[in-house]
Amino acid sequence: MQDSQKNKNQGFEFWDIVIQCAKHWRAYAIACSAAVVVAIVIGISSPNRYAAEITIVDENTEMDISVGKDPMSAWLPKDPSIDKGINDPEIYSQIIEAPEFDKAIAKTHIPTYGNIDYYHYLLKNHKEAWWNKALHLIENLLGDENEEEYIYGVINDNIKYKVSAKYQTVMLQVTDNDPEVAVVIVEAVHKYLHEQVVSYKQRFTDKLTLNALNQRAETGRRYHEAFDQYASYADANQDAILAGQQTELDNLRKEVSDAFSRYNYACQQYYHFLARAQSVQQPFTVLKDVTTPVKPYSPNTIIWVLALLTIAFIITTWWVLSRTYKFRHNLNSLLDPFSPWVITLAVWIAIIVMFQFQKDLLYPLSDQFYICVTSWLIIFIVCSVATYYLMPSSGNTAETKAKDIDISMLAFNTMYVISMIITPLYLYEILQVVAMFDPADMLNNIRLLAVFGDESHGFLSYSYIMNQVLLVSGLWQYPKIPKWKLATIFAATFMSAFAIMEKGMLFFIILVTLFVMYQKKRIKLRTIGLSGAAVILLFFIINVLRSGSLASLENNDSTLLNFFAIYILSPSVAFGRVAQDITTQVGSHTFQVPYLLLNQWGFGNFEINIKTQDFVYVPLPTNVYTIFQPFFQDFSYRGVAFFAMLYGTVTGFLYRMYKNGNGICRCIYTYFVYVLVLQFFQENIFMNIVMVMQFALFTMLIQQQTLRLNMKFKPA
Repeated sequence: MQDSQKNKNQGFEFWDIVIQCAKHWRAYAIACSAAVVVAIVIGISSPNRYAAEITIVDENTEMDISVGKDPMSAWLPKDPSIDKGINDPEIYSQIIEAPEFDKAIAKTHIPTYGNIDYYHYLLKNHKEAWWNKALHLIENLLGDENEEEYIYGVINDNIKYKVSAKYQTVMLQVTDNDPEVAVVIVEAVHKYLHEQVVSYKQRFTDKLTLNALNQRAETGRRYHEAFDQYASYADANQDAILAGQQTELDNLRKEVSDAFSRYNYACQQYYHFLARAQSVQQPFTVLKDVTTPVKPYSPNTIIWVLALLTIAFIITTWWVLSRTYKFRHNLNSLLDPFSPWVITLAVWIAIIVMFQFQKDLLYPLSDQFYICVTSWLIIFIVCSVATYYLMPSSGNTAETKAKDIDISMLAFNTMYVISMIITPLYLYEILQVVAMFDPADMLNNIRLLAVFGDESHGFLSYSYIMNQVLLVSGLWQYPKIPKWKLATIFAATFMSAFAIMEKGMLFFIILVTLFVMYQKKRIKLRTIGLSGAAVILLFFIINVLRSGSLASLENNDSTLLNFFAIYILSPSVAFGRVAQDITTQVGSHTFQVPYLLLNQWGFGNFEINIKTQDFVYVPLPTNVYTIFQPFFQDFSYRGVAFFAMLYGTVTGFLYRMYKNGNGICRCIYTYFVYVLVLQFFQENIFMNIVMVMQFALFTMLIQQQTLRLNMKFKPA
């Protein structure tokens, strides 16, 4: 208790809290033990689920039929409008999500269960956790769900698909309590999908054939009319000697020739499509055949243990803090515009409000989005506010948060010199590669190199994170840091942004500058609002320059509106198109960086998601899906709720330590302000966990006061 009464201007130390929590180790032991027991009970109560998978690829590279084509047309690639296949994933989603699909699969016979159909198999043998059974029982009592709806819902939940635009493949997955049943159904899904796609292509080809037949008849009629008109005129003017008669005769002869060419082409097209209609359609090649799964993929008791241990640890820490520290906090902090809860609430309210004025450029927001954003806001705000107010406060936080931080000038200047050397070298190395291509499209090529090129730039790659650390630390030290030095840090940071043509780095520069200047009481909220409008306009111009289309600037204001819809509003709409990933690898999206490192270190052969995500059309194209995307893809709604708690707790802790005067947490929270503001766009902590750790490490290095270089020499 005596420690809690200390009023330290330098801020309440982190280890003071650790010591107080360590004194209550019995509470942690009880809570963690209970969490493990509950996780084991959940694992035991959940029936085993097996996943059978098959991977297919389109036959979209097969040799096209050359009947009715000239040699050049036969050599060129076939008409992409005929064999869409994987190039049009909407086909698969429409087939699998259609009500007819569930009904067709429900009729599949299961040989190992007396040859009954899948519908009655599920009715008698489907197993699920007791809490799901209780939920269905309540729904039945309330009359909200009948037997047929329940079974078709189970079928829909058991069958998933995943399209890879990069590898041009489709993975089909069926889960069931019985591995052999899962194999039977996944083969039935493959067969049904094969039949439907063949039927779709056949109907499409038949329509093209019918259209070609009509075109042949029409062009034939016009050819014969032109020929008859020419013949009649030629017979009536056999002895034509006038120039006008000869000109008319030449014109009629040309019309006949043109009509014959069109008629001949229509005949070729008809026979071409007729040959296609009579050919055997092979839409798929099986890339990975189905095998009977041996080990269940669910339940994963380890994940439940880790999740419940985290929850138990956080709740126990709240309890310990509430018993240890008896501070009266200023409730005005609830309205601090840069508190984590206010930022999060403001961001999502702004998105929903602005969406009402997007003039139907985008599809409506989905129920999936509204469920996730509601749970995220409630859990995040509760956890961040609880963590903030349960932690001890030290002194006048309004004065503490505006004061300068104490840093090691030796470490700062050393990192500054390194950055001033490697940043130009990093940019020069990239420009050397880009210079080999068209200089007129340099900006677009820089971005393409950053996204798809080789990332192995060695030590030069550290310039990116070093400049971020120097910028944040330098802003907090200003005006102790000279203006010329701060200006060179800004210049180096802009060079890092230019080297990869990334708007995120520019946004980081602008946002952290506004945040620090506001906290140091050098600007007001009005300045931040005006700067926000200028930032949107700046990013619009950068996007136009990066795309290499200066003509876009000459269009009407709808171009800017489209840009605003794509980069601000479309991620929320696109999130409605995100489905839970069917991979059996735990957290493959959330923890993709650790999996990548494990692969590189030789500790396994894990599935690694590509850096750039697939585009979806909403109807504008976009490939960002809000902060919820990795959590939902890996763990569904439970994942969004869990990471809302984690985000809220961490940001609440950092915000309290920052207001208590902790310099390290002040810089790290500055980075988190950038992350929180961009949560409508994408997730930036787990997706960039290595960079976040590097930022924290370099920040701690700069603020270590024990680093000294003694240059004094004692006389002999």
